Amino acid sequence: MDETDGFVKALADAKTDRLLGVHILAAHASDVIAEAVVAMEFGASSEDLARSFHAHPTLPEALRKPHWLWTSGPYTSDSEVLGSNWA
Repeated sequence: MDETDGFVKALADAKTDRLLGVHILAAHASDVIAEAVVAMEFGASSEDLARSFHAHPTLPEALRKPHWLWTSGPYTSDSEVLGSNWA
């Protein structure tokens, strides 16, 4: 897969952190949206989705990053959020 451009936007309730919706604009958005739909169906929070495992490098990994931004604030690398042992 040579397409690397895309956009993921997550919407969560500011008080409860419950996941309300996800916008995905990318060539393979349908490969990623299923995870968000399941999370919403089970009432997951943004933090739940951020802390769940996402293999690297994969498309669903893009879904994790907006949730980390929501729960942890801006970061410059995955190791900054997940610790230096994460690769």
